[in-house]
Amino acid sequence: YRALRFSRKDKTPLPGYDQDTFVDNSRFDELTISQLTTDLENVRNASISFMNSLSKAQLALTGTAWKYELPVESFLKATIGHELHHMEVLKRLYAPAFS
Repeated sequence: YRALRFSRKDKTPLPGYDQDTFVDNSRFDELTISQLTTDLENVRNASISFMNSLSKAQLALTGTAWKYELPVESFLKATIGHELHHMEVLKRLYAPAFS
């Protein structure tokens, strides 16, 4: 969302948010692995499509989220890193059950 706004030259500073509140008020524990996997695939594919649509000039545009001004490319790298982090957590917590 941040990268989309900033890649379109929206200079409106975006506030931060409490990620723990998002998780605490989700229903992830009520969804099946199949539903979660489908959602992950859909969001990941949409994110990749968005990233591939950006020009070098758009990747260099900056925006402010909370108190940090960063280029679009940095927001996208953080998104990729966030996914990798979660994949490692899943492997650590759940892969042993399938070994």
